[in-house]
Amino acid sequence: FKEKVFDLIISNYYLHFSNNFDLLLNNINYSLNDNGFFIATLPGSSTLPELKNSMIEADIEMYGGAYRRFMELYSIEKINDLLKKNNFKDPVIERDVLKFNYNNLYDLLGDLRYMGNSNTYCDRKSTFENKNYFKKVENIYCKKYSNNKKLIAKIEVIYISGWKN
Repeated sequence: FKEKVFDLIISNYYLHFSNNFDLLLNNINYSLNDNGFFIATLPGSSTLPELKNSMIEADIEMYGGAYRRFMELYSIEKINDLLKKNNFKDPVIERDVLKFNYNNLYDLLGDLRYMGNSNTYCDRKSTFENKNYFKKVENIYCKKYSNNKKLIAKIEVIYISGWKN
């Protein structure tokens, strides 16, 4: 990152891939010109609670504990704190919760892979799950989070913006 080279930095659904979100925001601020503007979207911590809960329950039933299967996503409060810490003036944060319906778990998982949102952490489970695991996850999901035989998937989208201080 070079100092003061951009008037505007936009990121659409990409920042959550960072290993160090705090440092990334610091570098973005550093790269903005005085009065430069930053705007971004990213998934919030309330993204896919149905899938997370179903996988945790399946992990506990099958393995006696839960694996880390999801990227760390931040709450609005944490994002606001980090924007202020990294000298963004007048940060604005908005959120939407989008609700999708899927015919089956494999369609949902396919969309997540297509968007590049599968687990990218180095400490993830090293072996691929077998079909029995995914059948268990889908059964739990269907029992707890379906409506008219459609799986419900909620995505929290957080919109952030701020001026360079």
